[in-house]
Amino acid sequence: LLREAYTTSIREERGGSYTISVTEEFFQQPVEYLKYTIAFDTNVPMVDELTGCVWDALEEFAKKGPSAQSIENTKLYYTKFAKERSKINKSVMPELIDSVMGVNSANPFNAEIIESITAKDVQKVAKDIYKQKNFSTFLYLPKK
Repeated sequence: LLREAYTTSIREERGGSYTISVTEEFFQQPVEYLKYTIAFDTNVPMVDELTGCVWDALEEFAKKGPSAQSIENTKLYYTKFAKERSKINKSVMPELIDSVMGVNSANPFNAEIIESITAKDVQKVAKDIYKQKNFSTFLYLPKK
């Protein structure tokens, strides 16, 4: 959902970056925490504007939640992905590695779980993350 929001605001509306990466990790050790990484390349003059887009989208999700259309688009994508993944990935090795690394090994592509997610669920998680104000911004500038 965040990737879709960032693709719209950063790429389509501002032409600031072609690819916006959104990754999440849930760690159980040494304490439980959720880590999101939002990454994109852009021109130096656009950094502040596009970084603002990142915060704006998260704040919007916290206040209003995602749109019904975004939820449906995302469910459709992940349901299709879940079906394809179940055909090819029968190995338990990724789960074993995740377990050793302290990462939650729950299958995020379970069709029943995907279908059960609502806009209110997403809004609650966004609120929880946003109210923590536990953010870091890393900027990698080109050599001069």
